[in-house]
Amino acid sequence: MKKIILLKLLITTFLVSGQHTTELKGIVKNIDRDTLVVVQSYKDVRYSGVEIPVQKGKMFQYSLKHDDTEEYSIIYKSDIKNGAWKPILFFPNGKTMTFELYPTQEYSNNKVIGDALREQQLKYQQVFGEKFSKLGDAIYGKIFQLKKDTDEYKKVKIRLDSLNEAALAFQHNYFLNDDSILGLNEYVYLLQNAEAMMISPDYFKEYQDYYLKKRFDHPLIERAVNLYVALSEVKVGHKFIEIEITDRKNKSVKLSELMDKKKYIILDLWAPWCGPCIRKSKSLLQNYSEVKTNAKIIGIVGGINDIKKAENAINLMDYPWDNYVEIADKNQIWEKYGIANSGGAQFVIDKEGTIVAINPEIEEILKIINEK
Repeated sequence: MKKIILLKLLITTFLVSGQHTTELKGIVKNIDRDTLVVVQSYKDVRYSGVEIPVQKGKMFQYSLKHDDTEEYSIIYKSDIKNGAWKPILFFPNGKTMTFELYPTQEYSNNKVIGDALREQQLKYQQVFGEKFSKLGDAIYGKIFQLKKDTDEYKKVKIRLDSLNEAALAFQHNYFLNDDSILGLNEYVYLLQNAEAMMISPDYFKEYQDYYLKKRFDHPLIERAVNLYVALSEVKVGHKFIEIEITDRKNKSVKLSELMDKKKYIILDLWAPWCGPCIRKSKSLLQNYSEVKTNAKIIGIVGGINDIKKAENAINLMDYPWDNYVEIADKNQIWEKYGIANSGGAQFVIDKEGTIVAINPEIEEILKIINEK
């Protein structure tokens, strides 16, 4: 009996040992009334986070429970409603953190007291900026004005590749002897923005291997894996990415199990608030009689945190194909397909499981699936 009690105690201790509480205290200046949204910085604030009502001149307090040390954001809910926001970043320390917060137009006045990691991050970003920002701004400013495949574009792209390779090496060496999570955090940030920054996935490989070995126990590693695979593999000519999908009865199934080897697959990832996504889905609907002959549509509604919202959206659209649900990024489907924090996209997969088109227009879809 004593052994059973001891075993239960050990299991309970193991389950809660990773949980921490950071007391967030502070005051909001120059805003009469608003709501703060506190969320892990990589999550979509449109459907994630906790809300803290605040009033000018009155102290706010919130006990933030978290399992790991990772980057969080504070965002004004009014800014989210207006469609533009600038996050106030911090790293919960398991103790107490004090905030003095100002409106977005006074962003530089914000103060976070008791966040050593954020201070370290700002110092790094200053050093990094002094070394790379001026040259980087000049190269990016030029390359976006040039047409691809021209000789001038190729010359500038070589300069950009060299700069990105040097920047990754600098970041790696800067954090080489740093045991905090900050190096991995900055690395994942670059992975997340690699496509926009035109960083080749080839430049990440050695650093990916390094971090997988060094910090295998942190949830940022899962994000690093998802983002790296998406960056490297979610391309035309590559095999589809296997994912777990949840049906409307909360049962899980693999994408491969839903695929019809006799037909093309159109993977339709969409969110109820994403106008472009819905327009593309409706294009499939308008051409469904022709599409269904040679293709099977697998719809997944995401960008939401509640099954009722998913059901309402599915019922409202009334598509004639099966739609599954991705609630609160449970299976990281959007991240695994390289569209994290976006509304969605469509992927056409051939009968051999190869991606043959990403976000094509309906005319291209019809051409692909009707080829003999």
